[in-house]
Amino acid sequence: YNAGSNIGSNSHLVGYMGVQSHYTPGNTPWQNSFLSSLGGISNGTQKDLEGYTLDNFQKSFPSEQACREWLVKNNHPEGIKCKTCDEITPHHYYKEYRSFQCDICGTHYHPTEGTIYHKGGIALLKWYHIIYMMRYDRNVNYKDVAKEVDLEPSMVKTMMVAIRKQLGW
Repeated sequence: YNAGSNIGSNSHLVGYMGVQSHYTPGNTPWQNSFLSSLGGISNGTQKDLEGYTLDNFQKSFPSEQACREWLVKNNHPEGIKCKTCDEITPHHYYKEYRSFQCDICGTHYHPTEGTIYHKGGIALLKWYHIIYMMRYDRNVNYKDVAKEVDLEPSMVKTMMVAIRKQLGW
């Protein structure tokens, strides 16, 4: 993984929510991931989001890979720090385990580790889409969202509760 890779940039949206935009110890990766790029959720304003349409969203996040790479790039702008090597090391994506593997020692890093996305089995693209929808309307109906993202309503309700809880709503 190269921290400087050319992934769709949403820098004009980073930090809009009043959440720090760079990962530092003590901040959860969740607080520094996709939510801080879309903005508009915590304070309900849309000033910087005018013109950020569904088409823009789909261009920024066209695939699961783009979502995953964006999450890693945003949470680790200097590169991934290997837990075993205790330093930033080159990593490559290991598709079988949906993780990045250290090129030096082989330790795996899961980009969703420490986030509400972890171990849920739901694609990041679906999480991102739900968050995209919530940024305009905190109280959007979970049944409508479920239809949009093609998930069971009960699962979407659980996801939206987790998002709201994380934001302190």
